[in-house]
Amino acid sequence: MDIRPTKQNRSTEKAAYLKKRGVRRGIPTVLRLLRLGFQYLAPLIPGLAARYAYRLWFSTRRYAPPVREQRWEAEAERDSVATEHGEVAVYHWGDQGPTILLIHGWNGRGTQLGSFAKPLVEAGYQVVAFDGPGHGRSPGSWTSIFRLTDATLAVVNKYGPVEGIIAHSFGSAVTAYALNHGLSVSRVVSISAPASIQYLVERFCHALRIPASVQRRLERRIEQRLQPQSGRTIWQDISPEVNAKQITGIPALIVHDHDDHDVDVSHGQRLHQAWQGSEWLETHGLGHRRILRNGATIRRVIEFIAR
Repeated sequence: MDIRPTKQNRSTEKAAYLKKRGVRRGIPTVLRLLRLGFQYLAPLIPGLAARYAYRLWFSTRRYAPPVREQRWEAEAERDSVATEHGEVAVYHWGDQGPTILLIHGWNGRGTQLGSFAKPLVEAGYQVVAFDGPGHGRSPGSWTSIFRLTDATLAVVNKYGPVEGIIAHSFGSAVTAYALNHGLSVSRVVSISAPASIQYLVERFCHALRIPASVQRRLERRIEQRLQPQSGRTIWQDISPEVNAKQITGIPALIVHDHDDHDVDVSHGQRLHQAWQGSEWLETHGLGHRRILRNGATIRRVIEFIAR
């Protein structure tokens, strides 16, 4: 299925809007300094640079929520759930019907998926979202797919059973991993998901201008420190594509925008091929995040959930 926006040239309109508001799209100073450090110093001290890159890889960054998310949060009941890594902030909309869980991506917030809350409540569901460890209102400055999975299971344990999950970006990787480690749901919607975690490492290194030699050291450090007991490599163990192949009997809707510049649409297509019996929805002109607020996409997602 193919959904295209009713308005064209959205990128041009957004650029004009930002210019009118006096917002300049520049490279943050911190990112400039990190790039310079990795570009000129990392080749001289590759081991130290790889250790620092390892810390950065697991670090999280918070961004101020826009006004729309503040409104969605104001409409929710606030709560918290204890996990073995500390409490996580929870948002709850509605008070009856099956529960739908919303899972945000890396450096995101539970309220980023708040556009789904009201339509789902009107469709007869109650909705739960949470800020992962190190995200939003939850304490911490770093996290991992394992901590996010633990938080997901803790939230489900309190608010479950959960009928379905709507996950965005890295939240989809968490969902696929969790479904093979104790999570049970009836339906899943995956939006803008990566098929490979190594791809995210490559993008991370590219963004920071990390030399190839340091990237290899970083990958080896991840492999040595996170070696799973399953006998597989860590990349196989946490791969959304590999985990999706092991999921049976759970219908999924894989949603991805053709113009996603954060995670290429080919990753969504790979996940669709890996997930047995999944459905594919490709949108156009919505990118990696605006897809979460598109009315046609939201309606299609809720139709799938309610089917």
